[in-house]
Formats: sequence, C-alpha cells, structure tokens
Amino acid sequence: SISRVDFDKVDRKKIVKIQAVVGQATEDVKLQVPVMAQGNIEDWLLGLESQMQKSVQRETRSAAADTGAVPAGIPIKDYCDRY
Repeated sequence: SISRVDFDKVDRKKIVKIQAVVGQATEDVKLQVPVMAQGNIEDWLLGLESQMQKSVQRETRSAAADTGAVPAGIPIKDYCDRY
C-alpha cells in the first residue's frame, strides 16, 4: 500500500515516487511514468494505482533477473539493499 507520495521539485502536481512505511522500515519506488495529481481525484488515483502496479512489477522483474548474480559473486546484502 502507498503511505506517502513524493512530488516533482519543479511541477508540484506531478507524483514521481511512492513510499510504503511499515514500522520503521520504508520502501521507495520510483514511478515508471509520473502521475499528475490534478482534475477529478478518482481519475488520478486510478492512474496512480495503475502506475504503482506497473512500477512494482518492473522492480520485481529486475530483482528476479538479478537473482543469478548472487551465486556469481554479488554479496547477498548488496542484492537485498538494491531491491
């Protein structure tokens, strides 16, 4: 779930990153395509949900593709910190 969103520094209506907070741990995901927070709230929230799903899917695919790097020598902590 989304706990917070980060807006673009220049265009304050453009959501560029989402953040989930669980206890003291936070996880940031940069959106694949920024979402404009303007107009009908239901419309841009649906757009945010769609971009959240696409962006998390992108990160999951990337992490899955990199699992082969762990036995090849990348330290497991570095792998976990990356994702």
